[in-house]
Amino acid sequence: MKMRTIQMLRESEQPWRIGKPFKVLHGLYLFCICGLLVALLSGCQTDSSRHTSMELFWTDFQSAVANDNRQAVARMTHFPLKGAEPYLASFDMEGISQAAFMEVYDGIFDRRTRQVIAAIAINELARFTADDESIVEVMGFPIGTEFYNFTVMYTFDEGEDIQTESSVTFHFAKVNGRYQLCFLLVAG
Repeated sequence: MKMRTIQMLRESEQPWRIGKPFKVLHGLYLFCICGLLVALLSGCQTDSSRHTSMELFWTDFQSAVANDNRQAVARMTHFPLKGAEPYLASFDMEGISQAAFMEVYDGIFDRRTRQVIAAIAINELARFTADDESIVEVMGFPIGTEFYNFTVMYTFDEGEDIQTESSVTFHFAKVNGRYQLCFLLVAG
């Protein structure tokens, strides 16, 4: 009994000793930090390497849009993004920067667009090869580029005398070896 008392006194006199509760919290903290680093590093790796296939790109793009992961969507977008200028009330056709894209993200990926992206399967995307010089000149890609696209249709004031319609077509192509959102066509 006397030995135990002496042992307890000696431990309490050593302020640098870490108690069990602190050791558990410290270990949990390190585990969380390591897990976060692994998640961040693996997320960066998938953006560049996985998107050599349109199927993998489309799955990741749908997920990023559905989860409102704006940074991931931006990493899957070719800048300057041509055709998005109307979202900035600009028609200079030079495209918009990543910073401008982030500013107008809610306009480009509104509720209707997010619903369409979530619902459309890879085999429902239109697929074409650019063979018209005027089209590729506007888009900024060479003849022979293969594109995938889909269109989001909008009807405003439906059934009224002032009914108007509009659409946005999202174009995707392989840029620098990986698929990206590369052009928007805003009509109406």
